[in-house]
Amino acid sequence: MTKKRLLRVLLVVLGLVILVSILPNPEKRRWREVERFGSLEGYEDFIAAFPQSRFVPEARHRIEELTFEECEGWGTPEAYQRFLGRYPDGVFSQEAQAAWDSLDWQLAAGEHSHAAWRRYLAAHPQGRHAGDAQARLDAMKGARAPAFRDVRTMKLDIHQSFAEEVDSVIIGFAPEIREFLPYFGLHMVGSDSAADATMTITCHAEALGDNYSLFGVGWGTYYYTGARVSGRLRLETPGGRALHESYRGECPTPHSVTSPPTDPTDAPYDEAMRDGFPPKAVAMLARAFGYPALLGALASPLPRVRETSVAVLQNAGETVRDMLLAALDDSIAPIRAGAAQSLRGHRDAQVVAALVRCLGREGESHAALRDRATESLAALGASSLDQLDRARTDARPLVREGVARSLGGIRTPQSRAILVVLMDDSVNAVSQQAIAALGRHRSREAIDILIERLARDAEQRTACLAALERSTLKDDDEDPGIATMPAALWDAPRVRRLIEAIPLLKSEQQRVTGMLESIGEPAIPALVQAMKSDNIRIRVCAARALGGIFDDRSVAALQAASTDTSRDVRLEVARGLASQGSGESIAHLARLFGDPDPETRSEALGGLNSSLLSTDSRKDYQRYLSSPESIRLLTDAMDIADGSKTGQRDAAAAVLGRIGPPCVDVLLASLRHSNRHVRDGAISALAATGDERAIAALLDLARDPSLNAIPDLTTKLYGALGESKDERVFNALVEGLADTSGTRRAACIRALGTFGKPKAVDSLITLLGGDNPALDSEVRHTIQRLTDHYPEEESFDWKTWWQENRRGYGLR
Repeated sequence: MTKKRLLRVLLVVLGLVILVSILPNPEKRRWREVERFGSLEGYEDFIAAFPQSRFVPEARHRIEELTFEECEGWGTPEAYQRFLGRYPDGVFSQEAQAAWDSLDWQLAAGEHSHAAWRRYLAAHPQGRHAGDAQARLDAMKGARAPAFRDVRTMKLDIHQSFAEEVDSVIIGFAPEIREFLPYFGLHMVGSDSAADATMTITCHAEALGDNYSLFGVGWGTYYYTGARVSGRLRLETPGGRALHESYRGECPTPHSVTSPPTDPTDAPYDEAMRDGFPPKAVAMLARAFGYPALLGALASPLPRVRETSVAVLQNAGETVRDMLLAALDDSIAPIRAGAAQSLRGHRDAQVVAALVRCLGREGESHAALRDRATESLAALGASSLDQLDRARTDARPLVREGVARSLGGIRTPQSRAILVVLMDDSVNAVSQQAIAALGRHRSREAIDILIERLARDAEQRTACLAALERSTLKDDDEDPGIATMPAALWDAPRVRRLIEAIPLLKSEQQRVTGMLESIGEPAIPALVQAMKSDNIRIRVCAARALGGIFDDRSVAALQAASTDTSRDVRLEVARGLASQGSGESIAHLARLFGDPDPETRSEALGGLNSSLLSTDSRKDYQRYLSSPESIRLLTDAMDIADGSKTGQRDAAAAVLGRIGPPCVDVLLASLRHSNRHVRDGAISALAATGDERAIAALLDLARDPSLNAIPDLTTKLYGALGESKDERVFNALVEGLADTSGTRRAACIRALGTFGKPKAVDSLITLLGGDNPALDSEVRHTIQRLTDHYPEEESFDWKTWWQENRRGYGLR
């Protein structure tokens, strides 16, 4: 090989070496891609593709790091537990172990039970909180009665008997007990050999009821609407140590029945059991296994568990007072709140002071604690007044607000005096709570204070109105124990002062009206006097209130105001008389038909119509409205050109029709009236009278050949004839089917549907099958109304169907 050729070969080789060194190999290229995206799946795929790569250790480290970040995102004990199972000695194992430990401790502290502490220790025997968990277990065990210290399992032995033969009933004692057992460090077993203790429950139950007649109709039927249970409890260890308790519960029969059971098996036995059994059973468990175990039950997600725990702790006496005081500082919010609620059964200065301190706890996490503390201070009554009085000057608004809320449940002169001071607090939330608290007092003294403030302080008007409204309620949802009726609180002078303090805003006037209606009969004398006031807004409010108080004196006062100079007052008079619905109010309403204000006339007519709809007796209409003056006013009410007043015209026509024969002469004359609205109304009214002369006149009008020239009148006439249901009309309607005029024929078809006689189907069917789809559709619709048969297919063979089924409609 020549030197020149050798040189060329060397240059080629050198170029290839340089090219290889410049271009990356597939492994490097893949690694760079994986690093750029940084995903867990990317690193795992790289290891699978290049298991011998020098980048594998780095990839494994990144996989562990990303897995730990994912666990932190989930933030659950299970996530960290899975991570530690995969990387027990990894870079992040200690951090994961600490996070898992902390989360499990939070869960255990929240549950606050034997089972929770044991569960934590089983998962973290060397955990950061293991010593604390063991100490809590030891404390709970130490609180047990000596005979029950080592009990871990319990068996229920239930014996039920009934007054009636209802063997299929099983009262749910076991679930009520089972929900509490974990808090006491127990679990339920089914065999004697596995049980460390046995709770024996004996129960006698009986169904309660009474004779009711459903909706007041028919003979009485005996319904099982209540139940009563009673029995004894015995908690015993194999060594013979035992505790005893008795219980009794009842679910009383209601005053009325809408969906009653007639089988004693369906009586509310479980409801009766819950009325008396759980508190006694749990109290017996607490005596045996320690009251501290019940603190955890205060945080239960089940309301009945929390309520039962509070009831037991509240009645446990001095045994649990110090424990509950300490629990006010528990880290778990529901336990703090439950402890505050339970302390209402412990009347001493130390408890009151602790509850007052709770009023100043800031933050959303203490909201429930503040609420329960105010309720307990109120329940403690006069024993908490001195400390509440001192706390009203506290620099913290939150405390002063809590003081006001607490005083709402303490109905004494001293508490009212404190609230009067707090009404002028510089912080709006405090003054608002003080006003609301006075409303809860529901006393004459509190009402006087609120009315006085309502009259002179515009800024507190809304709050005072809301507080006064509570004093007019017959039932108070927030204070169900208060049975004071409004009549016992409101006399004429107080009602008069309330009326005189009525604000100018219409919305606030309406609230006062509602209050006066709730007060009822005691408010009438003051309202009658208010109707003579020079202040229009007072007269309007009084008229509105009188309309809602059903009494002859209300009607008389409203009637006297029917000529009031104010249109607004007369409008309220019309509405009030309409709502009364009595014969006297109906007679007075008729006088408002001639009122100069169109809206008042309309209100009177509409109210009259609705008032009389509840009766089918024509005598009621004739008794109150058959005078020539009333009939003239009603006829004039139809003579309105304004097309927007259709409702008023129709109402007048409807009333005239219900009055009947006394109106016929006037209505016959109205058929020739120049106003078509009057003619239309007269047609409707005449058909409704049922009078022979009226029906004859309408039939004569129907035969008038010129009628078809006025389609609207044709439609109105035949529609009225169909509504009359008069047998003399039927033939005329059938005759009209043969008319070649589309308007008259269509009107007769619809009228026959309204008339409601299936015998019309024979004539209607003959119209089917022509070249008029619109006519066919109208006929099919009417036949469906008459037969109550609604086939889905459009091409249904009505003729064949009618031949086969007409006998079922009483036709030969």
